[in-house]
Order: sequence, then structure tokens, then C-alpha cells
Amino acid sequence: MRGSYKLARRLGGADEPIVSRKVPARVFAALMALGYVNWLFDALALLASLLAVGASVPWSGVLVAYTLGQLVAAIPLLPGGGGAVEASLALGLVAYGGTSGGIVAGVILFRLISAWGLVPLGWAPWALTGRNSPEQPQVAQTTVTTKGAGWRTNST
Repeated sequence: MRGSYKLARRLGGADEPIVSRKVPARVFAALMALGYVNWLFDALALLASLLAVGASVPWSGVLVAYTLGQLVAAIPLLPGGGGAVEASLALGLVAYGGTSGGIVAGVILFRLISAWGLVPLGWAPWALTGRNSPEQPQVAQTTVTTKGAGWRTNST
């Protein structure tokens, strides 16, 4: 956690947002290729989830339904897609000839693994680092005493 914060500060500069940096064309192409490969592996995970529950859908149907699910996920109506992504995936897969029982089970398995299975991976660094990291500014504590005739404050 601390290392990623330092890396972001170093790449972006102390006062300069990271977004304002110009990305070389070669790096941009590599990032786009990695994003495409990520989508393909995610679609393969959907296909594997469907095969695990015994549902059979053509590969082209999985790609179209996955793309539809990603479009729905881009519209943030509910946190994490909140059922809209699952419904669009299931409807897209049923439209390509899947049976509803196996499709729903495969989609739920896929979403449990791909969306909610990653949550504990985020909790682990948070739990290990604690709530007060050194990068956060420390708040000065002030004590007020009523000794003597007036008020006196002691800052620590």
C-alpha cells in the first residue's frame, strides 16, 4: 500500500496529476493490448464458469454477452453492477441458445469469482497496513485546562 502510494507520487510529481502526463505511443499500444488480453481472459473465465455448470453456449455468444455485460457495467447505476451485469450476461447468453438454469448458475459463479472474489484481496493489504499509514498527516491534539484565572491551551 505504501509502495503504490510512493510510486504514484513519484510518477505524477507532488503537485502534478498523473493524468496530465503524455504517454508515448509505444506504451499506449502496450496498455491497449494488455487491456484487450484482460478482456479475453475474463471472457474465458465466463466460458469456463459456464462449462463448469454444464451450460453450452457458442464461443461467439459468450463474447457478445460478455461485451454487453461490460457495457452495462460501464453505467454505474448500482455498486459493482448490482444485478444489472448478471441480468445482461444471462439474457445475452440465453439469446444465443443457452438454457436458463445452467446460464444463471454459470453467470453467478463467474460474478462471484471475478467481482466479489477479489474483495478479500483488497482487504488483506488494508488489514496488514492498518488505518493510520505514515503518509497521512497527523492531527495535533489540544488539551484545555482551567487552572488559574484564565484558559490555557497546550498543543502537542
